Amino acid sequence: MGLLDRFKKDPRPDALTIEAVARARAVPGVAAAEAVDADTVAVTWVGQPGRSTLSLAEVRAAWAKASGFDRIELMDELIATLGPPVADAQPDLPAPDVTPTAAATPTAEATAAATPAAGPTATSGAPGIDAWDAARPRLRVVVGRPGDHTGAVRWPVADVLEARVVLGGPGALPVDGHDAQGWGVDADAVRGAALANLAAADPALDAVGTGQPAWVPTEPADHPPVWLAAPDRLLAASGLDELVALAPLPTELVVVDPRAHDLLASILTSTEQIVATEGRILWPAPLLVTVDGVTPWQPDPSHPCAGQVARMTGG
Repeated sequence: MGLLDRFKKDPRPDALTIEAVARARAVPGVAAAEAVDADTVAVTWVGQPGRSTLSLAEVRAAWAKASGFDRIELMDELIATLGPPVADAQPDLPAPDVTPTAAATPTAEATAAATPAAGPTATSGAPGIDAWDAARPRLRVVVGRPGDHTGAVRWPVADVLEARVVLGGPGALPVDGHDAQGWGVDADAVRGAALANLAAADPALDAVGTGQPAWVPTEPADHPPVWLAAPDRLLAASGLDELVALAPLPTELVVVDPRAHDLLASILTSTEQIVATEGRILWPAPLLVTVDGVTPWQPDPSHPCAGQVARMTGG
């Protein structure tokens, strides 16, 4: 059970559906992907008639029990099944000029589209500005532990985490300098575009309880810790000039007014329980969000939560 489960109902829309849509849109050759319902994503392909569907029903139970990078692995396996639809002969139209075996055999383009590990360089569209125009609105920021992707377009967050740019959802491979070069831009342009896309969104903060000065971002539901890369948006949405942030998992973020001592102590305790039981942790300790950015929180020794914070940070 995570922070969100303890203090809020499950986020809407469903995180599994949102992640599947985001990952499907990042597959090379995909023109569009939209949720039909909670367990079905409809996918259309560039230059392909009809559409294919991605069913989420079989993985939903495993997804609900998993967290963090285990969910990414589940989504990788699911996206690997995605490919363009096989054209069916219509009774009032000439049959396609392919044998049944050929129709059932993916083309090289379709095979690449179905490979989850395909890098972001395989953006549909012509090289140069057209490819950049296609990639730019799909660039996203994710926040993770540093050191996993040394070649990525990345920057530090609170000196303990790092933000990275990906093309699609949180499970997609990071964008690197080679990708930027293929689009005819530099790494700064990639970072700027991803941050602009993030800034154009709304964290849609939802209070954990009536009158409680603590909130959870409900957008994006698949990766709310991304707002640690845009602290000004968190502050503006909360109306405060400083917040304590807890992001123990890649799917969890709660921000709290540090003056709400009892509520903050309760959320810190829940965070400690998560850290003690979960295998894949984003960050185990509280962070302070101010107009100057995000830093590890080191409260004044007189703060009622100071001892608890010291224990969580190992200090």
